[in-house]
Amino acid sequence: MIPFGKQEPYLKFIPSQNERGPTMHVDAGLEAKKLFGAMPRFAEMLATEGNNLIIDEVLFDEASLKAYAENLKHHTVYYIGIFCDLKVMQEREVLRRDRCIGLSNDQEGRVHQGTLNLYDIKVDTTSISPFEAARLILKFINDNPVPKAFQKLKNKAY
Repeated sequence: MIPFGKQEPYLKFIPSQNERGPTMHVDAGLEAKKLFGAMPRFAEMLATEGNNLIIDEVLFDEASLKAYAENLKHHTVYYIGIFCDLKVMQEREVLRRDRCIGLSNDQEGRVHQGTLNLYDIKVDTTSISPFEAARLILKFINDNPVPKAFQKLKNKAY
């Protein structure tokens, strides 16, 4: 159930506050759920056509992750977790000027939980540049030609 009134077709942004500061919760409406539900199939189609992909998505539930794992099971996929200290994320939200203030605070306790945390590699961007993060990821890929995260997901009992 979506608080504060009727269901929005795509996304509804709900501002609030907690002990860490402002929050901005995003509820997906019916149209957004259809769109995001198609993304794993779209990724499979692009990968099958020979495209290399970087999928930058915040996953909140195992079903979304399982959909990517199932649709991309015939492709080489590295599942990478990007982490950052909350205070730094909050500062970046303000500095970037294109973010809803409070998104990181709302997501703090909801991502990287349970099965969603079975990454091939975890990268903490709190004190490194995007270029250094990319170098760490590329080195990991070069040193580990066979990713394991999606295989772990496949073997995990649901």
